[in-house]
Amino acid sequence: MRFLRENAHLRVRTKTISSFFRIRSEISYAIHKFFNEQGFFYVHTPIITGSDAEGAGKCLELHIERQ
Repeated sequence: MRFLRENAHLRVRTKTISSFFRIRSEISYAIHKFFNEQGFFYVHTPIITGSDAEGAGKCLELHIERQ
């Protein structure tokens, strides 16, 4: 296990981890297929956060003038 921790890119080549990902893939596919057949569609929604993480961006300020 220490070897795999030091070489994380090789983890997926082990039987245990690859089996886990195959099972996860099948479950995810079945869920998506079910909802697709029920008429739903898959949407990636944006992540909205209330804070500026580590100063990486500026907060949006809106100034609305009322007439």
